[in-house]
Amino acid sequence: TGVVGLSKLMIDNSSMSQDEMQELLKEVYLSGERMNDLVNRFLDVQRLEHGRIPVEFSDVDLFHVVNDVKSISNSLLSEKNLKIDIVAKGANFIINGSKDLLFDAIQNLVSNAIKYGDADRTIEIELQENEDSLAVSVIDHGYGISMEDQKKVFEKFFRVRSNIKSAREKGTGLGLAYVQEIVKKHKGEIELESNEEIGSRLTIVLPKMDTET
Repeated sequence: TGVVGLSKLMIDNSSMSQDEMQELLKEVYLSGERMNDLVNRFLDVQRLEHGRIPVEFSDVDLFHVVNDVKSISNSLLSEKNLKIDIVAKGANFIINGSKDLLFDAIQNLVSNAIKYGDADRTIEIELQENEDSLAVSVIDHGYGISMEDQKKVFEKFFRVRSNIKSAREKGTGLGLAYVQEIVKKHKGEIELESNEEIGSRLTIVLPKMDTET
């Protein structure tokens, strides 16, 4: 709609100034970028679902992955005056998996935590070593998700509308569907808890044993 509507506006309005034309061209470009992001994310989900992405597993240190995600998120954090605190409970966070996919999964959770909450918060990332699993939780202290919407958040294209501020945020509705497919690929689970005290806590639980692709 953005590409077609704005392009038609420029075609029909021959008296438009150069500055006005440049502004509309920027909007056309951004609309194309958003469409490209949407298509690529959808294709990523579909490829994972149908096993079309070749995935190589190796030893991955989840503690290092979490810190890498924090490092690349600094610019987004500064925009809303946010902080990330990492708490590690355990000694060994090495798991057999795909470093790239696990990075994508955790980065998606952190990106959502940044997006769906007010400024001046501290986002918490907890790593927990259990007897037979490792867990990574992202607690956003954000807007929270209604009980009705919690049943649907992992569905493709679903976006939370129960909170007005959440509904205003731009998104594809594919991020958590993608995370869920990555977790399935690692024979793990993803859990959601949401209430007024914590906002939302999304937890990825991965088995310690070797995972076959």
